[in-house]
Amino acid sequence: MIQWRSIQHGDEAAIVAVFIASVHQVARRDYPPEQLAAWAPETGIDPVAWCAPLFQDDSLVAVSAGRIVGFANMTQAGYLDRVYVAPTHQGQGIASHLVDVLEQHARNRGVHRITVAASHTALAFFKVHGYQVVRANIVERDGVRIGNTIMAKVI
Repeated sequence: MIQWRSIQHGDEAAIVAVFIASVHQVARRDYPPEQLAAWAPETGIDPVAWCAPLFQDDSLVAVSAGRIVGFANMTQAGYLDRVYVAPTHQGQGIASHLVDVLEQHARNRGVHRITVAASHTALAFFKVHGYQVVRANIVERDGVRIGNTIMAKVI
């Protein structure tokens, strides 16, 4: 059974672990190793610093058997920044639920358009959830260029 709650101080290490595992085990089908390493370094991430923006945003976590298995955050302006689910919990509707709840929170704040920089891996997920492609995008991490797609949804 999945429990849903807001992020709490003390969640940082578990959230970063989900992020790293998701990138390296799920996104590897769409990105080469050097891009994965730049996107989600397996060492050297300061969990408190990496998670600091999550405490400023609308951030939710999914918990199963006392462990964080997914998380997502959206800025007050409607930018869906991070959506990650542990590889062991993929395909269980966790990301869908997190995004649905954050979209509802945005509606309640009067936001009418959600944007996201979707990885190649997440592109189909967001299309199914009504997001439309705006444009291809490139981000640079540690000198490595990584492709994604800017998408938007009117709510």
